[in-house]
Amino acid sequence: MEYTIQTDPRLPCNHTYCIDCLQELFMKSMQDETLMPPRCCQKIIPIDLARLTSKEIENFNAKHLEYSTKDRLYCSQPTCSTFIPPALIVDSIGICPKPGCQVKTCSICKAASHGNFDCPKDEATSAVLATAREAGWTRCYQCRAMIELTHGCYHMTCRCRAQFCYICSTPWKNCQCPQWDEQNLHDEARARAERIPALQIPHANNRIQMNEYVQRMANQLRANHECEHTNGWAYTPGGANFRGEDKNKKPILPYAALTQMMRFYFDNDCEIIVRSSETEPKIK
Repeated sequence: MEYTIQTDPRLPCNHTYCIDCLQELFMKSMQDETLMPPRCCQKIIPIDLARLTSKEIENFNAKHLEYSTKDRLYCSQPTCSTFIPPALIVDSIGICPKPGCQVKTCSICKAASHGNFDCPKDEATSAVLATAREAGWTRCYQCRAMIELTHGCYHMTCRCRAQFCYICSTPWKNCQCPQWDEQNLHDEARARAERIPALQIPHANNRIQMNEYVQRMANQLRANHECEHTNGWAYTPGGANFRGEDKNKKPILPYAALTQMMRFYFDNDCEIIVRSSETEPKIK
């Protein structure tokens, strides 16, 4: 093959390369990962020296991204198996970039997306859910948000507007679970009583009035609940167990699980504690 020093590129190592051979090297590097990126004397060869077409440059950059990605994700559709770039992976779900495919793949187990269910191999989420079970938290069936009830009834309204039962997480009015527990009812009544300024003055009579008001408010809540339950309140004993026996116990999670927990928000319309990665806990 004839070539001249003037037309063939000079590499960073000062070697002169035949342009046809250089282009062939770049083409082979897209098929053989061991050749990516192309080098001479251990020095990377700039792509502009190969004088590739726009389409070839596009293909090369795509392959370079694929080969340089450590934990790669490929489309779970067997007839596709297209590489899914990290930019297309959100919340552990990757969307195939191939036109006409768009299949969703779980980046944790590499199988098809689990929809609204958690990946069984996600250790961080499993740790969070274990803590949630111990603390008595529940999750919205629609958006999978984590919710903690401090007082009020079991009728939850998530900020995604889904309404469901706090005990079993099924859509509201589709289960036979009790609507409240005795301790939560009295906590709600006391919380309302504490909003009355006249009852906050330290005095024996005020303490008596406070207790009377709490009892009266509890009776009113049983008969006329603001969440508009058609059957009023229903009693269930031992409700404290739903929130955990030791209220002062602080669960310890590994860093990965804590990071995962930040993805969950806490919200409901029956007065719960709101927790997020951006704000301090507060009473809604």
